[in-house]
Amino acid sequence: MTIEEYLNYLEAHGRAEKTLRGYHYKLHQARRALVDGGLSDDPAQATDNTFLYLRRILPGTEDTVKQILRAWDRYIQWSTGRQVMANMDLLWNRTQVQRTFISTEDFSRMANFDVMF
Repeated sequence: MTIEEYLNYLEAHGRAEKTLRGYHYKLHQARRALVDGGLSDDPAQATDNTFLYLRRILPGTEDTVKQILRAWDRYIQWSTGRQVMANMDLLWNRTQVQRTFISTEDFSRMANFDVMF
Protein backbone atom coordinates (compact mmCIF):
# COMPACT_ATOMS: atom_id res chain seq x y z
CA MET A 1 0.00 0.00 0.00
CA THR A 2 1.34 3.40 -0.94
CA ILE A 3 0.99 6.77 0.70
CA GLU A 4 -1.10 7.96 -2.24
CA GLU A 5 -3.52 5.06 -1.76
CA TYR A 6 -3.82 5.99 1.90
CA LEU A 7 -4.50 9.62 1.02
CA ASN A 8 -7.14 8.50 -1.49
CA TYR A 9 -8.72 6.39 1.27
CA LEU A 10 -8.81 9.41 3.59
CA GLU A 11 -10.33 11.55 0.86
CA ALA A 12 -12.96 8.91 0.11
CA HIS A 13 -13.90 8.91 3.78
CA GLY A 14 -14.56 12.65 3.87
CA ARG A 15 -11.34 14.17 5.16
CA ALA A 16 -11.07 17.88 4.49
CA GLU A 17 -8.66 19.22 1.89
CA LYS A 18 -6.58 20.91 4.60
CA THR A 19 -6.29 17.61 6.49
CA LEU A 20 -5.25 15.79 3.33
CA ARG A 21 -2.54 18.39 2.62
CA GLY A 22 -1.27 18.03 6.18
CA TYR A 23 -1.13 14.25 5.95
CA HIS A 24 0.54 14.44 2.54
CA TYR A 25 3.26 16.71 3.87
CA LYS A 26 3.82 14.75 7.11
CA LEU A 27 3.89 11.33 5.48
CA HIS A 28 6.24 12.37 2.72
CA GLN A 29 8.51 14.12 5.21
CA ALA A 30 8.74 10.93 7.30
CA ARG A 31 9.29 8.80 4.20
CA ARG A 32 12.02 11.12 2.93
CA ALA A 33 13.79 11.04 6.32
CA LEU A 34 13.71 7.24 6.37
CA VAL A 35 15.00 6.87 2.82
CA ASP A 36 17.72 9.48 3.36
CA GLY A 37 18.80 7.62 6.50
CA GLY A 38 19.02 4.30 4.69
CA LEU A 39 15.98 2.80 6.43
CA SER A 40 13.03 1.11 4.80
CA ASP A 41 9.89 3.13 4.18
CA ASP A 42 7.85 -0.09 3.91
CA PRO A 43 5.10 -0.02 6.60
CA ALA A 44 5.43 -3.79 7.10
CA GLN A 45 9.04 -3.33 8.21
CA ALA A 46 8.40 -0.48 10.65
CA THR A 47 9.70 -1.12 14.17
CA ASP A 48 10.28 0.81 17.36
CA ASN A 49 13.67 1.79 15.98
CA THR A 50 11.99 3.38 12.97
CA PHE A 51 10.05 5.72 15.25
CA LEU A 52 13.04 6.42 17.49
CA TYR A 53 15.06 7.34 14.41
CA LEU A 54 12.31 9.63 13.10
CA ARG A 55 11.91 11.27 16.47
CA ARG A 56 15.61 12.06 16.59
CA ILE A 57 16.11 13.14 12.96
CA LEU A 58 12.98 15.13 12.10
CA PRO A 59 13.30 18.90 12.39
CA GLY A 60 10.76 21.02 14.20
CA THR A 61 9.19 21.41 17.59
CA GLU A 62 8.21 18.46 19.71
CA ASP A 63 4.56 18.95 18.74
CA THR A 64 5.45 18.94 15.04
CA VAL A 65 7.50 15.76 15.36
CA LYS A 66 4.72 14.14 17.38
CA GLN A 67 2.19 14.94 14.64
CA ILE A 68 4.44 13.43 11.97
CA LEU A 69 4.98 10.28 14.04
CA ARG A 70 1.25 9.91 14.65
CA ALA A 71 0.52 10.32 10.94
CA TRP A 72 3.15 7.68 10.10
CA ASP A 73 1.71 5.36 12.76
CA ARG A 74 -1.80 5.74 11.33
CA TYR A 75 -0.44 4.97 7.87
CA ILE A 76 1.21 1.82 9.22
CA GLN A 77 -1.99 0.82 11.00
CA TRP A 78 -4.00 1.30 7.81
CA SER A 79 -1.45 -0.66 5.76
CA THR A 80 -0.64 -3.50 8.15
CA GLY A 81 -3.12 -3.39 11.02
CA ARG A 82 -0.28 -2.84 13.53
CA GLN A 83 0.11 0.09 15.91
CA VAL A 84 3.80 0.53 16.60
CA MET A 85 3.75 3.79 18.52
CA ALA A 86 1.06 2.72 21.00
CA ASN A 87 3.30 -0.01 22.37
CA MET A 88 6.43 2.16 22.64
CA ASP A 89 5.49 4.38 25.59
CA LEU A 90 7.53 7.30 24.28
CA LEU A 91 8.32 10.00 26.81
CA TRP A 92 7.60 13.54 25.75
CA ASN A 93 8.18 16.80 27.54
CA ARG A 94 5.23 17.87 29.61
CA THR A 95 3.86 20.67 27.46
CA GLN A 96 0.70 20.98 29.56
CA VAL A 97 2.58 22.51 32.53
CA GLN A 98 1.46 26.09 33.03
CA ARG A 99 4.35 28.18 34.26
CA THR A 100 3.55 31.27 36.29
CA PHE A 101 5.98 34.15 36.04
CA ILE A 102 6.13 36.81 38.70
CA SER A 103 7.57 40.29 38.66
CA THR A 104 10.80 41.25 40.42
CA GLU A 105 8.78 43.28 42.93
CA ASP A 106 6.55 40.33 43.81
CA PHE A 107 9.60 38.09 44.21
CA SER A 108 11.27 40.63 46.49
CA ARG A 109 8.14 40.80 48.69
CA MET A 110 7.86 37.01 48.84
CA ALA A 111 11.53 36.61 49.77
CA ASN A 112 11.40 39.56 52.20
CA PHE A 113 14.25 41.35 50.49
CA ASP A 114 14.76 44.96 51.47
CA VAL A 115 16.60 45.76 48.27
CA MET A 116 15.00 45.49 44.87
CA PHE A 117 16.88 43.85 42.02
